[in-house]
Amino acid sequence: MAEAEINVITHLLDVEQEASALIKDAQEEANKRIAAARAQADADYKNQYDQLIKKLDADYQNRIKEISEKYNKAAAEYKSSVEKTEQDKKAFNAFLEKFLVEN
Repeated sequence: MAEAEINVITHLLDVEQEASALIKDAQEEANKRIAAARAQADADYKNQYDQLIKKLDADYQNRIKEISEKYNKAAAEYKSSVEKTEQDKKAFNAFLEKFLVEN
């Protein structure tokens, strides 16, 4: 009977050792899958980040171009209106003389 008990205990130890090996293999496989998923998630994040940066930069450049064109147009219109304004040099000189004499 002692031999049977030893055989049962030995068998249980073997089963426990196999279970431990299975757990170790499962943990290694889980670690590999987690690492692969993390690498894929990082690659997806970087791809989406790069696309967003390109879009924002393009929007920024377009906005700068629009503002610059609007500014140049307004400046040209102002310059044109100033150039078209008739100058009354006699009235201006008379105003200056009057202003300088009074002050």
